[in-house]
Amino acid sequence: MKNYFVKKIFAASLACVIALGSFAVFGFNAFAGDVPDVTDFSLESNKSLKYAYVVPFKNNFSSSEDDIKSVPKTSDDGFTVKTINSGLSDNATVKIPNLNIPETVEKIMAGAFKNCNIKILHFNANACAISTDGNNASPFIGNPEFKKAYFGDIYEVPNKGFSVPQYVCKECENLKEVEFASVVQKIQKEAFSGCVSLETVIFRGKIISIADSAFNKCDKIKDIYCYDMTEEEWKSVKIENNNDALSNKNIVWHFKDNTVTEPTTKPVNTNPSVPGKTDETVTEKPNYGVFKISILNAKSSLYVGFGSTVILNADVNNSEHQPVKWIIVSKAGNTVKEQSGRTLKIIAKETVTVKCMTTDQNGNEIESPEETIIVDNSFFGIIKAFFQYLFGTLPVYEDNIRK
Repeated sequence: MKNYFVKKIFAASLACVIALGSFAVFGFNAFAGDVPDVTDFSLESNKSLKYAYVVPFKNNFSSSEDDIKSVPKTSDDGFTVKTINSGLSDNATVKIPNLNIPETVEKIMAGAFKNCNIKILHFNANACAISTDGNNASPFIGNPEFKKAYFGDIYEVPNKGFSVPQYVCKECENLKEVEFASVVQKIQKEAFSGCVSLETVIFRGKIISIADSAFNKCDKIKDIYCYDMTEEEWKSVKIENNNDALSNKNIVWHFKDNTVTEPTTKPVNTNPSVPGKTDETVTEKPNYGVFKISILNAKSSLYVGFGSTVILNADVNNSEHQPVKWIIVSKAGNTVKEQSGRTLKIIAKETVTVKCMTTDQNGNEIESPEETIIVDNSFFGIIKAFFQYLFGTLPVYEDNIRK
């Protein structure tokens, strides 16, 4: 009898694994019917809940960069489009270079627009919920040419303030410019955190608040335009923690009353033979002291279960460092992966050693101490991870702290 139950449990587990593998290969929407070849977005309606949602594209879906391609507000059967599903494209042949998210959209799933070749984003979904699948990453990552984003510029709800949602552009590492229309009043947490290439920020109206870490790690910002705010009005904006990039003394500020606040400068005597003579004025670089790099909240060893998500951030004391490079080495000593960027995300499958590297002021390579991520990939560890996956409880660690 005991062997009978063991066989039953094994058979059930095997069936679950096969089913799980099917969903992993085909995706959730593969079972909702074939998506026809289209020249527009494809929609399906949930008639019981009375709304429509965007479903995956076929290969070769394409639109022109000159035309703004908007997600439809309603489906053919009259339902409002409220949700954009995940995994719209896993194929680089999909091209939506100029995309608009309209005000009807209430939720965007994790990774929705990955590999969609977006270059320009118009985001007009007020206070939209961004589903991050536990990783707190933007649905627009995976678009290397995504460099400009507008918020509230085609917003068609009069007399209502606009709130930029949390995580909306988090870790979009090539984004260079963001512009907020006059309706925008609030920017939620981590909206642009990790946008390490961001250089220009434009406020067309009056901002009320900027939440925690909204512009964290945006150390390349060099111009901020406040078209409807004076310097005194800007000082009254509620700015929460971890937004040091907005107070960088090298930023050029452009205010409503046409005043321009230049970076801090210091005359430098470029001709020592003539005391007091100054031939040019150069911007004084801040003194960061000894150049260092480490892994934030580093530990010598971190023990995690199979399938866990591990997110590590590089802790550097100089915003002008060369880009950070991560080195991931297997237990056998083989280099598994090299990756650039201040943040590293790993899905734990095997024990690895991690370190990050950059260069100092003299161009010499410096590196952090190593951290070992020890993974329980035993048979029982994998079985445990399987059931955690089924119930959506796979652990996530960020900066060595379980979330």
